[in-house]
Amino acid sequence: MDQFVGLHMIYTYQNGV
Repeated sequence: MDQFVGLHMIYTYQNGV
């Protein structure tokens, strides 16, 4: 589940949270 975690991390990072 590394892809899901990585995607979520990138999404949050792009959001600026």
